[in-house]
Amino acid sequence: MKKIQKHSLFRKTIGCLLSASICFSAGAVMTGFPVRAAADNNYTAIYKLADSCQVGTILHCFSWKYDDIKASLRQIASAGFTSIQVSPTQPTPYSTINDFEWSVVYQPSDFSIDMYEFMIKEKLEELCKEADKYGIKIIMDVVSNHMIYIDGLSPESFAQKDHWHNAGNFKNYANRSEIINGDLLGLRDLNTENEDVQTQKQ
Repeated sequence: MKKIQKHSLFRKTIGCLLSASICFSAGAVMTGFPVRAAADNNYTAIYKLADSCQVGTILHCFSWKYDDIKASLRQIASAGFTSIQVSPTQPTPYSTINDFEWSVVYQPSDFSIDMYEFMIKEKLEELCKEADKYGIKIIMDVVSNHMIYIDGLSPESFAQKDHWHNAGNFKNYANRSEIINGDLLGLRDLNTENEDVQTQKQ
C-alpha cells in the first residue's frame, strides 16, 4: 500500500513539474519574442511579412513625403503590406512645387536623385533603414521611357538626335508602333536601344 502511495505521489510530482515547464515555455513563446523584438526596435518577428518583393502586397505611396511614410510604417506593417513603392525622385521643371498632381513626378528632365526638399537622398536612406526594422521593402519607381527635354535644364548628354525616337506625339492607340516609339503629350520618347542612353549616369 505504501509503495502504491509513493508511486502515486511521484507521478503527481512529475506531472506538476511538466505542467510548470509547459506553461513556462508557452509564456516564452507568447511574450518573449515580441518583447525582445520591440526592445531591439526590430518588429519583423511581430509582423512576419514576406521575405521578398515578389511575394505579398505592394503599397504605392503616390507622392508621399518620406517622413510621412516613415511615420506610418507601423500601420503599413500591421495592414500586411510587404513592400512600399515610392514615386520617382528625378528632377522635373516643377521641382520647386511641394503640392502637385501625382503625374508631375512622371515627367522627369534628368535621371539624378534629390528632387524635392522632402524627397532627398538622406530622407530616403532614413526611410529604408526604418522600414527594414519592420521587414518592409522599399521599391523606387524610375521613369526611363520618356523625358522632358528643355535646353539649359536637361543634361547636355541627351542633346543628340539619336537619343530619341523622334516619332512625334502618338495619336492612334491602336497603332503599336506609335505607342512604343511616339512621344506622350510632349514627353519625348527615349531611344532606350541606344547604348549611350543605356549608360547615362547623372
